[in-house]
Amino acid sequence: MTEELRLLIAEDSEDDAALIAREFGRAFNLVWRRTDTAGGLAEALRDAEWDIVVTDYTMPALTGIEAIGVIRAERPSLPVIIVSGVIGEDLAVAAMRAGANDFVLKGNLSRLVPAARRELREAALRRERRIAEERLRRSERKFRNLMESLPIGIAVLNMEREIIEVNHAMTDMLGYASKEELRNAPRESLYFDPRDRARLYQSLASGSSADMEMLLRRKDGGLFWASVNSAIKINEEDDSYIINIVHNITDRKLSEAALLDSEERFRRIFEQNEDAQVIMDCRTARVIDANPAAVALYGYAKEELIDKGVSLFMSERDSSKMDEMLCGAAGAGRLRLERVESLRRDGGRIIASVRGQRVQLEYSDVVYCTIRDITAQVSLQEEARVMQARLIHANKMASLGTLSSGVAHEINNPNNFILSNSSILAAAWRDASGILEAYYRDNGEFSMGGVPYTEMRRLVPELLAGISDGARRVKGIVDGLKDMARTDRDSLDGEADVNAAATAAAAILKHQIGETTDAFSLDLWPSVPRVRGSVQKIEQVLINLIMNALQALPGRCAALSVSTRYDEQGRSVRVTIADEGAGMPPEVIARVTEPFFTTRGGEGGTGLGLAISYSIVKEHGGTLEFASTPGKGTTVSIKLPAIPATPLAVRTTSR
Repeated sequence: MTEELRLLIAEDSEDDAALIAREFGRAFNLVWRRTDTAGGLAEALRDAEWDIVVTDYTMPALTGIEAIGVIRAERPSLPVIIVSGVIGEDLAVAAMRAGANDFVLKGNLSRLVPAARRELREAALRRERRIAEERLRRSERKFRNLMESLPIGIAVLNMEREIIEVNHAMTDMLGYASKEELRNAPRESLYFDPRDRARLYQSLASGSSADMEMLLRRKDGGLFWASVNSAIKINEEDDSYIINIVHNITDRKLSEAALLDSEERFRRIFEQNEDAQVIMDCRTARVIDANPAAVALYGYAKEELIDKGVSLFMSERDSSKMDEMLCGAAGAGRLRLERVESLRRDGGRIIASVRGQRVQLEYSDVVYCTIRDITAQVSLQEEARVMQARLIHANKMASLGTLSSGVAHEINNPNNFILSNSSILAAAWRDASGILEAYYRDNGEFSMGGVPYTEMRRLVPELLAGISDGARRVKGIVDGLKDMARTDRDSLDGEADVNAAATAAAAILKHQIGETTDAFSLDLWPSVPRVRGSVQKIEQVLINLIMNALQALPGRCAALSVSTRYDEQGRSVRVTIADEGAGMPPEVIARVTEPFFTTRGGEGGTGLGLAISYSIVKEHGGTLEFASTPGKGTTVSIKLPAIPATPLAVRTTSR
């Protein structure tokens, strides 16, 4: 398949432009346009997308340097080739410095296509490079934002253990005023015991990660306990680096020390801790004690927790998992369950993270467990994953808008030819009909195109009128698509005719309406004032609502009506869309305007139409209300504040 090329030619000579176009036409499926003025060049660049520009160097109304300036101002990255019969070396150098990508002599046009192919390839490479660089910048920004938003210390090191990046939480934790000051600090000074640093990197050398607890030293000499999680990562460029994640665990370490030193001191810490904590027997998994936070978290009395154990609030599966981990803790010394599901006494669901530490007592070993409610955190993570998927889908929907605009543009050009030519043919028929009629009177019946003249003189005007009417309908649909794809500016400051918007929406959806129902009515009430806002946006809302109503209809006999009214008391314009469709239950109506909520996910529904419609109505100062009965249908009402003393529309009713 021949590659398409969109070529813009700046050339005062039509013959030379035709030669250039013919040269390109041998290699490409060519779409081209000629201009020879600065204004015409700028207009052409704004009107359409072009792959490459070929410009003469010397023209009566435009020089090559001026043409390059116009092109670079409008399309900085568009390839430009100078084609001239008189350009010398000095002028060629000046053109290249001004921004031309190449020059070709008119006597050597065979160079033109290879030069264009080279510049098109290089332009594509430049685009890809810009996209890759922008993606890298976005990724780096996301990484930095993520690092800075976390309350834990994070440091990224190269394999020479030099700090590449560090977050503010780390500098605050270590007591340094700035990241640069921390980078310049001797690494050995951060560790209370230098052997901890050696053990950490020995663990990394023997595997890809390490997890240690150690004493770290602040800048002012103060010490704190830290949990250091280190891992070696490899990026897309195969560069290795070390990520250190540091948690300040001083409080936990002090609590452990207090447990060993004094039962009373442990009791105070245990009872006053805000995290839910339980003490469990390593051998039997029996709950020995529970603090008030655990009682508050689950709603059971301490005696119930001790009597029934974790099976009281954990599922059988998670309870068994807890038993297994406790058995492991008896040998390994620590317990960790990242996510367990449990139930409060009142039936509320809790997602918890469990951390435990083996503690050696005089007569037995116990596990000191901290249970943290991470329900909100897990919910946020799930919402973030869902939102990411929704944003990707929304981006696809935006691309569909761009596609519809392009399709409308491509249809408009041939349709304009049909409109123009049908008018000429109609005029020609009117001129010829007198001659044909005289011939008929003198010679009797004759054939035209295999059809008797007496039949043809009736058919031709009807055929021509049908062509013109069909072309005008196509133009109306195309204009509607272009209006839908156009971004309004300051559109809310204008005055919108709701009746006109309803009429346009019905016209755009005429085919879908005719395919779906035989009982459609459009009832436009008189005395409907204008409203403040965008007629295109109001039309978009009506199209969304009518399409939803059509999709809900069970058959062609089910009715759909669109009506407008003016509420003088409320000084508002009301648009009502009522259908005899499937209807919606209350729980669906409660969520129907939520972004991405849809009951038609399996049929391609995106859940965006009603959310966008609600947003548009809201920004117009109006309301969008739903009333529905399952099995009987749905009525949607839009109320928009009217502009006082505006011209009134004439009532129209159509079916």
